[in-house]
Amino acid sequence: MDVVDDRERSRPPGLPGLNDERLRSVWDELEEPPFAGVAPGFSARVMGRVRVEAAAPARLSWAGAPRWAKAAAILALSAGAAVGAGLAALAPHDADASAFEEESTLAERYLSSLQEAGQ
Repeated sequence: MDVVDDRERSRPPGLPGLNDERLRSVWDELEEPPFAGVAPGFSARVMGRVRVEAAAPARLSWAGAPRWAKAAAILALSAGAAVGAGLAALAPHDADASAFEEESTLAERYLSSLQEAGQ
């Protein structure tokens, strides 16, 4: 209600207000325009476009990509392979021990830390 009051206060004198009966009666007499219907030939144009697009489906390929996008993709692939190879070389390798033999689960570590804290 405060918004309406602010609008009424800021309205220049001589303009009809929101509570003006004449304005309300004109508003109530307004009618929606009649339904115009679909333009003639619209469905034929839509179906024609569907047939054309179905006959030649658009495929995503590198042929349409600009050179800088191809270069960026090759650079990202090469960098990812180099980082992966570097990390694999730094990882400790022990042929006799399995990676998961002595590893405890998160729940087991949590419970053991709670037991240690309680003692």
